[in-house]
Amino acid sequence: MQDKDMALDVLAGTKSGLAAYATAIGECANLPVRETLQKMRDQSERFQFDLYKMAAAKGFYPEPHECSPQEISSVKAQLSGAAAQQLGAGHAL
Repeated sequence: MQDKDMALDVLAGTKSGLAAYATAIGECANLPVRETLQKMRDQSERFQFDLYKMAAAKGFYPEPHECSPQEISSVKAQLSGAAAQQLGAGHAL
């Protein structure tokens, strides 16, 4: 297996794990367990970003383009709208 394949495979697995942490944290009512899960998620996010930086430095990813302030505002508006829809549908954030 090539370095690129291994790095991308680990990144994909880490992303899946982060989604599982988000679900578990959102459903956890026990504060000490929730805080432990949040710490574990934070560690996993740091690991994922460090691995991403290594993969990007080796050329496994194309260079990202810089986002304009308008693009950032557009994404914020879309996410805010989605959050408002969830609240309107009775979902807690």
